[in-house]
Amino acid sequence: MTRQHWVVPVLLAVLAGGCGASGTSSSESPAGPEPSSSASPTITIDADDALRWEQVRDAIPVTGGLILAGGTTDATGEGEFTVTADLATARFEARISNEAHDVTVRHRDQTTWVLADPAYWVAAGYTPESAASAEGRWVLLDQIGSQRYRDQYGPGAVLAPLSDLAASDLTVSRRSDREGVAVIEFDFVTDGTPRTVVVTADGDPWVVEVTATRDGAVATTRLTRAPGPVEISVPDADTVVGAS
Repeated sequence: MTRQHWVVPVLLAVLAGGCGASGTSSSESPAGPEPSSSASPTITIDADDALRWEQVRDAIPVTGGLILAGGTTDATGEGEFTVTADLATARFEARISNEAHDVTVRHRDQTTWVLADPAYWVAAGYTPESAASAEGRWVLLDQIGSQRYRDQYGPGAVLAPLSDLAASDLTVSRRSDREGVAVIEFDFVTDGTPRTVVVTADGDPWVVEVTATRDGAVATTRLTRAPGPVEISVPDADTVVGAS
């Protein structure tokens, strides 16, 4: 494939640190339960909430299978995504669907492949002729493209900002109920993006959901443990075309 210029169409900007749009930005609709109407008023961080955040932060998984799912919404449209990852090996597969495109990103062993429609590749800077040659085929990315897609779609984009977040970085906390589970909602800002992280209030320390809001767009990511081992396979060689 012949590239005119390099642009990563932003389909899931929350995994890149915000909800802003560029390129062929799609917008995907927030998923997950709404906060309960019984949520208590906003309060400042107290010592118990601060301690609970530290417990949750220290329990953020670094091994095992993880599923991140949800969506974003803004004035241009909506969609949804699912990222399935093996944290120990940094392998993942991201499936993103919106009104403009259906895209799959697969990464393992320092190699990244993307399966998308020709219009997506034209928006990414490839010539129409090259984009047409990729229809129905996986595009093997070069080193620069691979890094950019990992940064945008990999699980680290959601987990990394949380892993270094101190209780002093949290601005407010609210206690509420999500489908019968007591949770604490913490607000914070990273890279100019206001975010809310929802964690279990007691029992198993876990990040339930992360929401980011930027430029009128809202992105929500729910985190769950994978039910079993995560296998990310290499595409068949006869279905792969190289990017250049």
